Amino acid sequence: DQRFYSLLLDSSDSFIYAADKQGQVLLANQSFLDFLGRRREEVQGNRREAFLPLRDAILHNETDQQVLASGAALTLEEQMLAATRHGMMNLLTRKFPLRDASGQIYGVGGISTDITMLKEQQRQAMLSETVFMGAQESIIITDADSRIVRVNPAFVRQSGFSAESVVGCKPSILKSGLHDHNFYQAMWQALATTGFWSGEVTNRRADGSFYSAWSNI
Repeated sequence: DQRFYSLLLDSSDSFIYAADKQGQVLLANQSFLDFLGRRREEVQGNRREAFLPLRDAILHNETDQQVLASGAALTLEEQMLAATRHGMMNLLTRKFPLRDASGQIYGVGGISTDITMLKEQQRQAMLSETVFMGAQESIIITDADSRIVRVNPAFVRQSGFSAESVVGCKPSILKSGLHDHNFYQAMWQALATTGFWSGEVTNRRADGSFYSAWSNI
């Protein structure tokens, strides 16, 4: 049975570990050992100060103490320096009390999942959102059916249409009627063949007035 559970733990990509109330490691799965760049005997039976940077060891011990004091599970985000690669790794960690048959707490268990890539994606998304919202150029985003899904504040200022009034509509609501069929046919042909069109368009504002804009589609 012990071998079976060990195989399960070592097959997980998450870091799974446990420590007693004095901070000595009771268990460390293979993913955690690989992350540390340590052998099992260098980790199990030792305090974290023996194999982690002091900062990380102190933070781990502090969160262990929170779980021991409250008797409740704790979910938190952590950063740890990986021995096997450069830079910090972002982790989503769940820590929980370990209880014996009588219900007494004898240690703390932990499961940590690498969310470094997710955090970077979130950072890039926030950066893109900041650029989108702060751009001075009017931006319209449509779905595959050419229906508007988002517009930025510059569009609202330029066109006079509120974001709520145009979402779900087609950009043709901006048509001024000053461009003939051939103009739009050439635009769509360029989009179909090159995936891009650029040129000057005269649009109509919400109040009916016209304005010219250099458009990139």
